[in-house]
Amino acid sequence: MRTTEAKMTDRARRGQAHQRETAPNDIRSSIDVAMAHPGDAPVPVPYLKKLGQPLKAGQTLDIHGRINRDAYEVEINLLHDAPTIDPGQCVLNINLRFDEMKIVMNSYLNGEWGKEEGKSMPYKQGEAYDLKIRVQEVGFEIWCDEKKLHTYKHRIGYDAIDYIQIEGDCTLSGVHWGGRYYNIPWETAFPDGNLRAGQSILIHAISKGESWSLNLLGEGEDGEDILFHFNPRFGEKQIVRNSQIDGYWGEEEREGPFPFEKKHGFDLRIENEPYAIHIFVNNERIGTFKHRTPQPTEDYTGIRIDGDIEVTNVEFV
Repeated sequence: MRTTEAKMTDRARRGQAHQRETAPNDIRSSIDVAMAHPGDAPVPVPYLKKLGQPLKAGQTLDIHGRINRDAYEVEINLLHDAPTIDPGQCVLNINLRFDEMKIVMNSYLNGEWGKEEGKSMPYKQGEAYDLKIRVQEVGFEIWCDEKKLHTYKHRIGYDAIDYIQIEGDCTLSGVHWGGRYYNIPWETAFPDGNLRAGQSILIHAISKGESWSLNLLGEGEDGEDILFHFNPRFGEKQIVRNSQIDGYWGEEEREGPFPFEKKHGFDLRIENEPYAIHIFVNNERIGTFKHRTPQPTEDYTGIRIDGDIEVTNVEFV
């Protein structure tokens, strides 16, 4: 974080060009972003919120809005003990510096700033942004516009965070904490009775060990069928896809990348398309799996997740 004196000197030099955008532009920007995040409403800046309970690994802070056209900086602070950095402590400071075109991350503990960690700026002035902070066991994962930017290793326990503070040259259309734990193995039927054509499963999870699996289930003649078996294997650095119908495993499919890392979160999207299951990890398509069931719009009736995995969110859309 830059000192108050440095900010004031630079802003005075830049004069009126640095002032925040007018209310009409802010409102228009917020509405634009809100269209991509149903249920959002414009949020005043600066923003301050006290957390009702300690954070847990697997939870995500999702911030989205629009960067002002003449933005100088935006700051996001996760604070301990007080709603300000001083006299409190800052567990994580994310400082978007548009004059330097970089994002700087740091902590303010026991009255001192630590060593900065910086990355190139992924955002542009005047454009919409989406920033996620994911709480992992090893650190905070910083995601910008659905791409992982950096892992900031914990310098103090994340359960010490009491406040979220956002300020600077931006509008906010949404600030959300999300995520919960699912007992593994976890199994459920699809809400509509089946996974229909065009529907998707969205999963956020953390790989914990050597192997885990996701199975799309169906009703077979001799009991339960596994119509789609998705099995990342860290020892082999491969994802095995297969099916088990009437008690018999089919031919394995293993081609494609291996995008998973142990103790790191990921977004997995499974789409039921007319001819195949489409698989996306962190918004990148990693493969397809041709249907092995005659009625793919009706036959997928449930899902089961098992193995070395921690699941924090599942959605059916």
